[in-house]
Amino acid sequence: YRQPATVRSTIHRMIRLPERANLTRYRGLCHVLRGLAADSQALIFANTTKEALAIARHPAVEGLGVKPLHSEMPQSQRDWLLNSFRGRRIRFLVTTDLLSRGIDLPGLQYVILFRPPEDPTAYVHRAGRTGRAGDEGEVITLYDKSDWPMMQKIMETTKQNFENSSLPTEEELRSHAYAAVATEILSVPSNSWKCLEAIARDLVTEGKAREVLARVVSLLNTDAQLQPKKSKVSLYSGVPDFTAVLISDFDHTLYPSVEALQSRVPCPLERVRKAEAGWVADVANSNVDYLMKSGVVE
Repeated sequence: YRQPATVRSTIHRMIRLPERANLTRYRGLCHVLRGLAADSQALIFANTTKEALAIARHPAVEGLGVKPLHSEMPQSQRDWLLNSFRGRRIRFLVTTDLLSRGIDLPGLQYVILFRPPEDPTAYVHRAGRTGRAGDEGEVITLYDKSDWPMMQKIMETTKQNFENSSLPTEEELRSHAYAAVATEILSVPSNSWKCLEAIARDLVTEGKAREVLARVVSLLNTDAQLQPKKSKVSLYSGVPDFTAVLISDFDHTLYPSVEALQSRVPCPLERVRKAEAGWVADVANSNVDYLMKSGVVE
């Protein structure tokens, strides 16, 4: 007796990018990511390593914490990133077909294709990262007019029913963000807010309860916070979207070479140079936070 194959519950969705000069593919991706459920994760596929890095470093996407994983980084970095993603310490991971096969990501809700792959078979493998073992999943493909012939080939090859969708509007994204804040407010444990009840009573004067609550939600999630962080310029090299870091190693025994340094840090370093106090390098802004948490940089 053979067990029946597990039925996958996967939605295949395609979003055509509007032909507007001020809406790039990167900003389209930003809209999609901001519109996902607050507790969800997404694996983003790019067609090349160069494109994956460009996505993670782009100002429109940078503030969302998208981390790149590709074949040109040391295996130790790849393992760290993948384990962090599995452990839900990273929400958005952008990669190439390096992760399209043989990688199990239980419970992954979303797979997003920055653009259609060059081979319809690659779509099948990428889409297979979600909706596994009966879990629900969704595959979202961004495309424009020039991508349509490949989208047709993918639909013919996969025999899947693709839903046509549009990008969420700014108003929808704002409502989505405010709803997430409201949920977070209601989840605060009582031992954190009981001591503030007296202040709350003073604020909530007659007929003002709704107004005060609306002000609180607005304060916690302003329009400025809804937008990705602005790009920075490295003080070391002047390159946009990078931050200069100093990795202390006074006698250069911890990291005797650039290769040794790269193998020990959890993210790629650019323009590495030996200095008297250690090593100076550029780090993509999207990687700075977890580089600091790693303890390598003080």
